[in-house]
Amino acid sequence: MGLIECSMPNHIKDVLFRDYQLISLSAFVHKDPDITSPNLIIQGNSSSGKTYTLKKFFEANPLLVNAWLEPIELVSWKPFMQAVVRSIQHKLRTLFPEVKYQEFDSLEVEEPFLLVKALDHIFSQYSSLPNGISFFLICDGFDRLQDLDAALFHKFIKFHELISPDTKIHLKLIYTIREMAFVEKYSSYCLPTIIFPSYNIEEVTDILVFTRAEDLIMSCALREKVIKEGIEECTDEEFLNVAVNYIKLIVQSFHSYTGNNIVALNDFIDFKWGAYAK
Repeated sequence: MGLIECSMPNHIKDVLFRDYQLISLSAFVHKDPDITSPNLIIQGNSSSGKTYTLKKFFEANPLLVNAWLEPIELVSWKPFMQAVVRSIQHKLRTLFPEVKYQEFDSLEVEEPFLLVKALDHIFSQYSSLPNGISFFLICDGFDRLQDLDAALFHKFIKFHELISPDTKIHLKLIYTIREMAFVEKYSSYCLPTIIFPSYNIEEVTDILVFTRAEDLIMSCALREKVIKEGIEECTDEEFLNVAVNYIKLIVQSFHSYTGNNIVALNDFIDFKWGAYAK
């Protein structure tokens, strides 16, 4: 199976206020393993758009081979390493069904050196591929792994030195990290890092209007109000203004409690809309 060139957009219409981060991703994330760093850190506070922007980037570049893991859902490092094996195996078997493949039992992976052994076993079976490819494994929220210690992350960022260099599958690890203090612990390794600054209140408002206004306009609560009041001559722009004004009201009313947390503000938008529409 050949992988053809794909364009690297510096702007994605569904991603607001993250043009610099998209340009940086385009520079660091490439299908050619020879010009792609083995490790990339994405750092930003909660609700800074890290995961959303990354997902939109990979959606816009479907030929970049990738798999996602959320360490926080796997609780500790052992099930996390086992999930790495399962995720990579599943993705490669889906992409290259023609390759004869012997399954590796992920439950055997109980230590980092066994993870290296497993990856060597998996990747060696794809030696017949015509070209080398980058395999991006996104560890979303790596610093939230409960029993994470300095030694474990050190082993992960060194995996590219331990796995056979002759393989056609080249593992590239992307870590989304919340705490800057975590990143600073490993500053001596000079790992490429893309910073996602927190949104300001104006940006948060624009994002919420962009992502939620249409949903509110099309909601049952608003339709019921229109029918009940017998409104027949309301324009699309007037409906839009209702939604936009409501979103701005929510931000103004609850920002002191939520800060720029888009997820929390979204919850308030959903919770209060029914009463507001009435």
